[in-house]
Amino acid sequence: MPRVIRRLEYDEEGIVISERPSETQISPQTAEDICNLAAKFGCTREGEWFSYKRSKSGLVLKPGGWVGTLQSGGKQIEIRPKIEHAGNIEVDLAQLLIGAGFMDPEFREVMSMADRESIFDLLALGYARKIAKECNRGLSRGYVEVSGNIPTKRGRIDFTKQWLNKAKKQPLLACTYDEHSEDNQLNRILKAGLKAALATVGMPECRRALGNSFKLLDGISDARITPEQAMRFKPERKDARFRPLINLAARFIHNHGKHQDVRSQDDGNGLSGLGSMWSAWALFEAYVYRELKGINPDSKLKLSNKWKIDNQVTGKFMVRSEGAKRGSNYALKPDLIIYENGRPVYICDTKWKYKKLPIKAADEKDVVKVTRKAGTYAVKKSDLYQMFAYSRFYADKNGRTPTIALIYPSTSQAPDATSKLSSKKHGGPLSMLQLVTTLYFNLPENGDNTTQTAVEIYEFPVPLASQLPANTSAVFG
Repeated sequence: MPRVIRRLEYDEEGIVISERPSETQISPQTAEDICNLAAKFGCTREGEWFSYKRSKSGLVLKPGGWVGTLQSGGKQIEIRPKIEHAGNIEVDLAQLLIGAGFMDPEFREVMSMADRESIFDLLALGYARKIAKECNRGLSRGYVEVSGNIPTKRGRIDFTKQWLNKAKKQPLLACTYDEHSEDNQLNRILKAGLKAALATVGMPECRRALGNSFKLLDGISDARITPEQAMRFKPERKDARFRPLINLAARFIHNHGKHQDVRSQDDGNGLSGLGSMWSAWALFEAYVYRELKGINPDSKLKLSNKWKIDNQVTGKFMVRSEGAKRGSNYALKPDLIIYENGRPVYICDTKWKYKKLPIKAADEKDVVKVTRKAGTYAVKKSDLYQMFAYSRFYADKNGRTPTIALIYPSTSQAPDATSKLSSKKHGGPLSMLQLVTTLYFNLPENGDNTTQTAVEIYEFPVPLASQLPANTSAVFG
């Protein structure tokens, strides 16, 4: 049964590396293998994956900004998201995954155990329970090609095998035909997912649930299913209820790089490792989009019908080659665009990480500091440059530029309407959020704040895994 080592993202203490690892340590080989997995999981930004660091405890493996579970060397390493500026308040990863659309909403019933069980085990438990539920409704039945010797003709005759039957004087016909059966590709994928999950989870309740569901598929063949086969499989409309299960099955069978074999146990007993990791940035961006668009049924922050929102919009390029009429390099892709009557009025960028206080002297040149009663906010200059480009490229024919919004996670679960900075007093599509402050691009042709492009900084509430301390302040970066 794997041991669970829990850390928050960017934990400075990290995970101690030892030649003879204890229950809370890992071996040098395991650390090296995990570091080498960055590209396979899709992490391409420097500093966001695991990295080595020297500490008082010796050499440690420091987590980055990817959260989730890695299972290797007989241990589960779980990295959970946090809001750094508020005393490392832990964010509820399970609820964030559901809100961001990365986990089926039906899994809420197992999320009450998220504080003491790993996300991987909870995914497996939810998977087992949903398979049991769907089996009680009835397994999917589909046509499967079958070959065999039968008394009467069915389908088409396999003449090669039929000549063998004649030679052996067997009074049977060698036929290939379609049979309506439960032993089809969909159910084989589900069973393969159960088998993969059962081989790795350690939570007793989860193992029991997986074992019971496995018995419900006893009549299904044990087929070798690859992640690619599972991901390519498209269920028929009548089997749409199984689609989330197929996605999870592929995840358990090493889905598209999201689950990777890391290595066998340190003691060499051959237990392979799995992992399920997500970029905290990508989760937050998807969570904000789904909440504002109203995709999540329980969203309290849905935009009114006056506004339309889209995400990851492409089509504009910052650079073009000499002689080219249109840009073809450096594609601009804002996180979110809010439209009014088809015109972009807000360009939004979600920012997951904060700059800690006190700001290091080396960082002074890289941030714009804004002091308010709520605290000192440090906005990265690189973010402002990026947003300035968006404002110019999305200006309309009359030169009107959309308002720029930088959105950061917050520990507050509702905006304070009495605050002087309350966005309710400013109106606009984001009036339901807490407005932190407003900056302006100081352009030569516009000498006053009424015509200059605004940069509004907002806080967006995220689900929390613990109670908040009083009087928390924020620092952005």
